[in-house]
Amino acid sequence: FLYASGNWLKNNPVPAAESRWGSFNELADHNNATQKAILEELARNSGSAAKGTNAQKVGDFYAAAMDTVAIEKAGLTYLKPYLDRITAIKTLPEMQKFLADPKAQAGGVWFSAGVGQDEKISTQYAVQFYQGGLTLPNRDYYLKDDARSKSIRAAYNTYLVNTFKRLGDTDALAAAHAATVMRIETRLAKASKSPVDLRDPQANYNKMSVAQASKEFPNLNLPLMLKESGLGTAKEVIVGQPAFLKEVSTMLAAEPIADQQQYLRFHLVSSVASALPKAYGDEAFRFSQVLSGAKQQQPRWKRMLRATDGALGEAFGQLYVDKAFSPAAKARAKEMIENLRKAYAERIMATDWMSAATKKEALVKLNAFVVKIGYPDKWKDYSKLNITRQSYLQDVLAARTWANQDNLSKFGKPIDRTEWGMTPPTVNAYYNPPMNEIV
Repeated sequence: FLYASGNWLKNNPVPAAESRWGSFNELADHNNATQKAILEELARNSGSAAKGTNAQKVGDFYAAAMDTVAIEKAGLTYLKPYLDRITAIKTLPEMQKFLADPKAQAGGVWFSAGVGQDEKISTQYAVQFYQGGLTLPNRDYYLKDDARSKSIRAAYNTYLVNTFKRLGDTDALAAAHAATVMRIETRLAKASKSPVDLRDPQANYNKMSVAQASKEFPNLNLPLMLKESGLGTAKEVIVGQPAFLKEVSTMLAAEPIADQQQYLRFHLVSSVASALPKAYGDEAFRFSQVLSGAKQQQPRWKRMLRATDGALGEAFGQLYVDKAFSPAAKARAKEMIENLRKAYAERIMATDWMSAATKKEALVKLNAFVVKIGYPDKWKDYSKLNITRQSYLQDVLAARTWANQDNLSKFGKPIDRTEWGMTPPTVNAYYNPPMNEIV
């Protein structure tokens, strides 16, 4: 390795704000400069853009994200209604109602849920539930006793304590609440499957009727959750990890509501740290330094560029391709892919270890590949998403609500084979087996 790459390694040290570095990162960094120029121009001119247009929404989102003076001045003003709603929960039925509300900003706590392609019936969408609810990357970070795992948990505890203190808790209360969150997440971790076990697609596909799931996980109140999410007509659900969801159901009834509130408070605040006063983001970064190894925080423009792409990916994507990726470039890339397909077919026909029948089937699969290059042929519609310069936090929460509704609205409709799993500015590629597509 050093013979082949040693000189490159010597001349390309990992930048202080990065946790890894390679040619892929260099390409992404070059692309970031292009995106930054586009976003800064949009932010300068969004006031003159027609309201509701992609230019207005993307420009205002990025401008609000970069307006740190307004963010500091707002403090927790725009987050308070969501925190107050958590504080108001007193009973299990109220907790169930909170978790069932798509607008409660409760997504990602306890478990993940949504609508996705049925992996065994690829022509239809299904309601899916999956393990989640952890802050650390996976169960091992909570359960291993090696020195690094312990240091990460210690740093996480510090992050928890300091976040609760910033929310106004006393030192003693902040420490107690931090211990509560760690205890709840450790309990979730023990019920979670390991990364290795998650690789088994058969074991992580468990279809059951809504009635059966309601019986297995009674304290989730699935009928209410499905109804409030507009999925009331669903007759079946796919549960990735039934043992995990069973433990969540048990916990919802067994854990004191006051303890569950602290878990919800922290997860809400940590999920929007970059949209809150700088002190919150700094706490999150200090913890991430231990987790990722990055020595410096990335500049705000780079972090907010990613946030804009994440929230308004295809709205920004349309504006990006207008500047950076012409239809002619897309056509050239498609031609290159088709040439590769032809070469692949020639290789298949030239092999001596395949029978004629096998070659025929291989060519059928090769020719069935759907190729998506550059950007979608059909763009997402953001007309129902309201973005302003008033509050970056409000924009972030509005974008989350829109994305959740966009996902839920797929249920009962034909599979959208034009949809992309990444945004046009993203430097990446993937193969999607259920859709048999390369993107």
